[in-house]
Amino acid sequence: MTGFNMGFFSRKKKDADDEAREIEAQIMKYIEEFSLKHPIVVANTLKKCVSNIGFADDIGYMKLVSNSQPDLYYTGDILLISTKHDLNIDEILEHGYFAENGYVELYSELKSFNREGYLNVFSLNYKEDFTILPTDVTGVLMKVIPFGEDGWSELFEKSVNDYSSLRENIEDSIKFYENLEDDEDKQNILEVLNSRIKVLDDKVGKDET
Repeated sequence: MTGFNMGFFSRKKKDADDEAREIEAQIMKYIEEFSLKHPIVVANTLKKCVSNIGFADDIGYMKLVSNSQPDLYYTGDILLISTKHDLNIDEILEHGYFAENGYVELYSELKSFNREGYLNVFSLNYKEDFTILPTDVTGVLMKVIPFGEDGWSELFEKSVNDYSSLRENIEDSIKFYENLEDDEDKQNILEVLNSRIKVLDDKVGKDET
Protein backbone atom coordinates (compact mmCIF):
# COMPACT_ATOMS: atom_id res chain seq x y z
CA MET A 1 0.00 0.00 0.00
CA THR A 2 2.80 2.37 0.82
CA GLY A 3 4.47 1.70 -2.54
CA PHE A 4 1.20 2.44 -4.32
CA ASN A 5 0.77 5.75 -2.55
CA MET A 6 4.32 6.81 -3.26
CA GLY A 7 3.90 5.94 -6.93
CA PHE A 8 0.58 7.78 -7.10
CA PHE A 9 1.96 10.96 -5.56
CA SER A 10 5.09 10.69 -7.67
CA ARG A 11 2.96 10.59 -10.82
CA LYS A 12 0.85 13.51 -9.62
CA LYS A 13 4.00 15.53 -8.89
CA LYS A 14 5.39 14.72 -12.33
CA ASP A 15 2.11 15.73 -14.00
CA ALA A 16 2.11 19.07 -12.16
CA ASP A 17 5.76 19.66 -12.97
CA ASP A 18 5.24 18.85 -16.65
CA GLU A 19 2.29 21.24 -16.82
CA ALA A 20 4.28 24.01 -15.11
CA ARG A 21 7.20 23.53 -17.51
CA GLU A 22 4.85 23.68 -20.50
CA ILE A 23 3.34 26.95 -19.26
CA GLU A 24 6.82 28.34 -18.62
CA ALA A 25 7.90 27.39 -22.15
CA GLN A 26 4.89 29.15 -23.66
CA ILE A 27 5.50 32.30 -21.61
CA MET A 28 9.21 32.32 -22.47
CA LYS A 29 8.39 31.91 -26.16
CA TYR A 30 6.24 35.05 -26.14
CA ILE A 31 8.77 36.96 -24.03
CA GLU A 32 11.62 36.10 -26.41
CA GLU A 33 9.54 37.07 -29.45
CA PHE A 34 8.57 40.46 -27.99
CA SER A 35 12.08 41.05 -26.62
CA LEU A 36 13.54 41.08 -30.12
CA LYS A 37 11.63 44.28 -30.96
CA HIS A 38 10.64 45.71 -27.59
CA PRO A 39 13.19 44.69 -24.91
CA ILE A 40 12.53 47.63 -22.57
CA VAL A 41 8.76 47.12 -22.75
CA VAL A 42 9.22 43.47 -21.82
CA ALA A 43 11.58 44.32 -18.93
CA ASN A 44 9.16 46.87 -17.48
CA THR A 45 6.21 44.52 -17.92
CA LEU A 46 7.98 41.78 -15.98
CA LYS A 47 8.69 44.19 -13.12
CA LYS A 48 5.04 45.23 -13.00
CA CYS A 49 3.89 41.62 -13.21
CA VAL A 50 5.89 40.64 -10.12
CA SER A 51 4.50 43.68 -8.28
CA ASN A 52 0.87 43.00 -9.21
CA ILE A 53 0.98 39.30 -8.39
CA GLY A 54 2.42 40.20 -5.01
CA PHE A 55 4.47 37.19 -3.95
CA ALA A 56 5.99 38.08 -0.58
CA ASP A 57 9.31 36.41 -1.36
CA ASP A 58 9.79 38.28 -4.66
CA ILE A 59 10.74 41.57 -3.10
CA GLY A 60 12.63 43.34 -5.85
CA TYR A 61 15.95 43.73 -7.58
CA MET A 62 19.10 45.83 -7.69
CA LYS A 63 20.49 47.92 -10.53
CA LEU A 64 23.72 49.69 -11.39
CA VAL A 65 23.01 53.33 -12.25
CA SER A 66 24.20 54.58 -15.66
CA ASN A 67 23.26 58.27 -15.23
CA SER A 68 23.29 60.86 -12.45
CA GLN A 69 20.62 62.58 -10.42
CA PRO A 70 22.27 64.85 -7.81
CA ASP A 71 21.06 64.43 -4.22
CA LEU A 72 19.82 60.96 -5.17
CA TYR A 73 22.43 58.96 -7.11
CA TYR A 74 25.39 59.15 -9.51
CA THR A 75 26.66 56.87 -12.25
CA GLY A 76 28.08 53.75 -10.62
CA ASP A 77 25.81 53.73 -7.57
CA ILE A 78 23.71 50.65 -6.84
CA LEU A 79 19.97 51.03 -6.30
CA LEU A 80 17.88 48.56 -4.34
CA ILE A 81 14.37 48.53 -5.82
CA SER A 82 11.32 46.94 -4.24
CA THR A 83 8.50 45.55 -6.38
CA LYS A 84 5.98 45.72 -3.56
CA HIS A 85 2.43 46.43 -4.69
CA ASP A 86 1.19 48.69 -1.89
CA LEU A 87 2.51 52.24 -2.16
CA ASN A 88 2.95 54.74 0.67
CA ILE A 89 3.14 58.52 0.80
CA ASP A 90 6.71 59.93 0.61
CA GLU A 91 8.11 56.81 -1.04
CA ILE A 92 10.32 57.34 -4.09
CA LEU A 93 8.77 55.64 -7.10
CA GLU A 94 10.57 54.36 -10.16
CA HIS A 95 8.50 55.03 -13.28
CA GLY A 96 8.89 56.36 -16.79
CA TYR A 97 7.50 56.88 -20.26
CA PHE A 98 8.40 56.17 -23.87
CA ALA A 99 9.66 59.02 -26.04
CA GLU A 100 10.89 59.12 -29.64
CA ASN A 101 14.48 58.49 -28.55
CA GLY A 102 13.62 55.64 -26.19
CA TYR A 103 12.49 55.02 -22.63
CA VAL A 104 12.86 57.83 -20.10
CA GLU A 105 13.24 56.52 -16.54
CA LEU A 106 12.26 58.82 -13.68
CA TYR A 107 12.22 58.83 -9.89
CA SER A 108 9.49 60.74 -8.10
CA GLU A 109 8.27 61.20 -4.55
CA LEU A 110 4.70 60.08 -3.98
CA LYS A 111 2.67 62.97 -2.56
CA SER A 112 -0.93 61.77 -2.64
CA PHE A 113 -3.56 59.57 -4.25
CA ASN A 114 -6.41 61.30 -6.08
CA ARG A 115 -10.00 60.20 -6.48
CA GLU A 116 -9.54 59.16 -10.11
CA GLY A 117 -6.96 56.59 -9.11
CA TYR A 118 -3.93 58.57 -10.26
CA LEU A 119 -0.78 59.23 -8.25
CA ASN A 120 0.32 62.79 -7.54
CA VAL A 121 4.11 62.85 -7.46
CA PHE A 122 7.01 65.29 -7.38
CA SER A 123 9.64 64.45 -9.99
CA LEU A 124 13.16 64.44 -8.58
CA ASN A 125 14.48 64.59 -12.15
CA TYR A 126 12.49 67.57 -13.42
CA LYS A 127 11.79 69.24 -10.06
CA GLU A 128 8.09 69.61 -10.76
CA ASP A 129 4.75 67.97 -10.00
CA PHE A 130 3.41 65.14 -12.14
CA THR A 131 0.32 62.96 -12.22
CA ILE A 132 0.97 59.34 -13.17
CA LEU A 133 -0.92 56.06 -13.32
CA PRO A 134 -0.22 53.30 -10.79
CA THR A 135 0.56 51.08 -13.79
CA ASP A 136 3.43 53.43 -14.70
CA VAL A 137 5.29 52.40 -11.56
CA THR A 138 8.00 49.77 -12.00
CA GLY A 139 9.30 49.80 -8.43
CA VAL A 140 9.99 51.67 -5.21
CA LEU A 141 13.49 52.95 -4.45
CA MET A 142 14.42 51.51 -1.05
CA LYS A 143 18.10 52.35 -0.79
CA VAL A 144 21.01 53.90 -2.68
CA ILE A 145 24.41 52.30 -2.11
CA PRO A 146 26.97 54.89 -3.24
CA PHE A 147 29.96 53.83 -5.32
CA GLY A 148 32.78 52.48 -3.15
CA GLU A 149 30.92 52.66 0.17
CA ASP A 150 30.16 49.80 2.57
CA GLY A 151 28.44 46.93 0.81
CA TRP A 152 28.97 48.31 -2.70
CA SER A 153 32.03 46.23 -3.63
CA GLU A 154 30.49 42.97 -2.45
CA LEU A 155 27.27 43.51 -4.42
CA PHE A 156 29.11 44.70 -7.52
CA GLU A 157 31.66 41.89 -7.58
CA LYS A 158 29.02 39.21 -6.98
CA SER A 159 26.81 40.50 -9.78
CA VAL A 160 28.28 42.68 -12.53
CA ASN A 161 31.97 42.38 -11.62
CA ASP A 162 33.11 44.26 -14.71
CA TYR A 163 35.15 47.29 -13.73
CA SER A 164 36.10 48.05 -17.34
CA SER A 165 32.46 48.41 -18.40
CA LEU A 166 31.74 50.50 -15.32
CA ARG A 167 34.61 52.83 -16.21
CA GLU A 168 33.25 53.16 -19.77
CA ASN A 169 29.79 53.98 -18.43
CA ILE A 170 31.21 56.70 -16.18
CA GLU A 171 33.29 58.10 -19.05
CA ASP A 172 30.19 58.21 -21.28
CA SER A 173 28.33 59.99 -18.51
CA ILE A 174 31.14 62.53 -18.16
CA LYS A 175 31.04 63.27 -21.90
CA PHE A 176 27.27 63.69 -21.74
CA TYR A 177 27.43 66.26 -18.95
CA GLU A 178 30.41 68.06 -20.47
CA ASN A 179 28.27 68.74 -23.55
CA LEU A 180 25.40 70.18 -21.52
CA GLU A 181 25.34 73.96 -21.79
CA ASP A 182 22.88 74.89 -19.06
CA ASP A 183 22.80 72.67 -16.01
CA GLU A 184 23.25 74.01 -12.49
CA ASP A 185 24.44 70.61 -11.27
CA LYS A 186 26.94 70.08 -14.09
CA GLN A 187 30.10 70.97 -12.18
CA ASN A 188 29.15 68.94 -9.12
CA ILE A 189 28.33 65.88 -11.24
CA LEU A 190 31.60 66.12 -13.17
CA GLU A 191 33.63 66.37 -9.96
CA VAL A 192 31.96 63.26 -8.53
CA LEU A 193 32.33 61.23 -11.73
CA ASN A 194 35.96 62.23 -12.31
CA SER A 195 36.80 61.21 -8.76
CA ARG A 196 35.29 57.79 -9.49
CA ILE A 197 37.44 57.41 -12.59
CA LYS A 198 40.50 58.04 -10.42
CA VAL A 199 39.37 55.41 -7.89
CA LEU A 200 38.84 52.87 -10.68
CA ASP A 201 42.23 53.65 -12.24
CA ASP A 202 43.94 53.21 -8.86
CA LYS A 203 42.15 49.90 -8.36
CA VAL A 204 43.11 48.57 -11.79
CA GLY A 205 46.70 49.62 -11.16
CA LYS A 206 46.81 47.76 -7.84
CA ASP A 207 45.17 44.65 -9.34
CA GLU A 208 47.76 44.52 -12.11
CA THR A 209 50.75 44.72 -9.74
